Amino acid sequence: MNVIQQMLAEARTAFQYTYPDEPSYANLVTRAADDPPKSYPWKGSQRAADPLAGTEALLDVVDRWEGANLDFKPSSPQPEPRLRITPSV
Repeated sequence: MNVIQQMLAEARTAFQYTYPDEPSYANLVTRAADDPPKSYPWKGSQRAADPLAGTEALLDVVDRWEGANLDFKPSSPQPEPRLRITPSV
């Protein structure tokens, strides 16, 4: 749970941060199908599922955990595991 909590907190930071002259993550997620950038476009069913609401719901989890002063680090396994995303081969 500690690794998930850390990952969601880092995702929230990235989601909220904006670079000057660059679209925000929210803008990228909600862009029209023909808007740039053209990489990783949402398919119709993905767009219909409201990816912005799904992302916000995930990030809300970490807000609620922090609001309740939940901290999973003290009881986490040692050495600390890593959450990795790797391609399927």
